[in-house]
Amino acid sequence: MVEDTSHYDLYDRPEPTRQAIEAATEFFGAHL
Repeated sequence: MVEDTSHYDLYDRPEPTRQAIEAATEFFGAHL
């Protein structure tokens, strides 16, 4: 979902976290 990001980045860096949430929101919005 987020290029060049490890799961550790999701704990410590706001930008990868934002990108992951946006991707999940788009996916679930289309498929639920």
